[in-house]
Amino acid sequence: MKSIILTISLFLSISLLAQNNKKPASTPASKSVSGPVNELDNTYTPLKNSLFDENAKKNEQYSSYSVDFKNAIKFNPFLLVRSTIAFGYERKLVGNLTGSVFLGYNYKRDWIQTIGAVVSSNEGDLLSSNVSDIGLASMLESGVYKNGGIYSSFGLKLYTEDTPFEGSYFEIQTRLNNYTLDLGSVSNDLGYDFTPGTITDVKIKNTSGYLIWGSQFCTSGTIKATHEFYTGVGIRSTSYDIFSYKEVDNDTGSTNSFITNTGNRENTLGFSFIMGYIFGIGF
Repeated sequence: MKSIILTISLFLSISLLAQNNKKPASTPASKSVSGPVNELDNTYTPLKNSLFDENAKKNEQYSSYSVDFKNAIKFNPFLLVRSTIAFGYERKLVGNLTGSVFLGYNYKRDWIQTIGAVVSSNEGDLLSSNVSDIGLASMLESGVYKNGGIYSSFGLKLYTEDTPFEGSYFEIQTRLNNYTLDLGSVSNDLGYDFTPGTITDVKIKNTSGYLIWGSQFCTSGTIKATHEFYTGVGIRSTSYDIFSYKEVDNDTGSTNSFITNTGNRENTLGFSFIMGYIFGIGF
C-alpha cells in the first residue's frame, strides 16, 4: 500500500513540474541563430555618410565618398590676369550634368585681348573686318581706360564619370564682357585730330563661345573644396564704334585731317584660347 501511494505522489509531482515549465501558447518562438554571435555587430555603428554606411550608399545624394554636395561657390583667380574679378555658382542639374554662371566686373582693359588683337592684325587675320579707319588693335593698344563693365559667363558641363563635380568634363560656355576706352590720345599717334564735338569714347563689347575640356577633384572634410583646371578654344566677337577719316579744305587752301565717330558699330571675329584654375567650396 505504501508503495502505491508513493508511486501516485511521484507521478503527480512530475506532472505539475512539466506544466509549470511549459511556455504559454501566445509566446512567439525564438529565432535560432546559426553560428557564433559577434558582439562587435551589436556595438559598432558606422559613421553617417562614411565609406561603410550602407544607408548612405543607397542615397543618391551620397554617390561618392568625397562628393556629397550638389552646389558649389567658385572663384576664378586667372581672370584677374584679364583685369576681371568674378565669382561663380555651379549646380547639379541631372545625372552628371551641371550648369554654371559667373558674374563680375572689368576693372581695367584686357591686356590679353590687346596682345591677341595686335598679333592678329599683324598676321592679317581672315576673320577680322576693317570698316573703321581706326582698327581694333589701335583702339586697344592706344586707348586710355575710362570705365569698366559687367562680366558674365554661362556654361553647361558634362562629366565623363557618373559623379558630378569630380573627374574630367566637357563644357560649352559663353562669356560676355565690356569696358570703355578713351581714344583722345590715338589722334596724336596717328597724326590727325578728332572732329570738334565728336565723341572720343569707344565701348568694347566682347561675346565669346568656347568648347572647354577640364578636370576637377574634391577634398572632403569640414570644408569641401573643389579644384578645377581647364583649357578651351573658341571664337570671340568684338563690337566697337566705327570711326571715319575725312579731309576738309580750309580757307587758306590747305587740307586738315579729321577723324569722326560715325555712331555705327562694327563686329570683328577672332579665335580665342583660354586656360586657368578655379577654386570652389561645395555645399
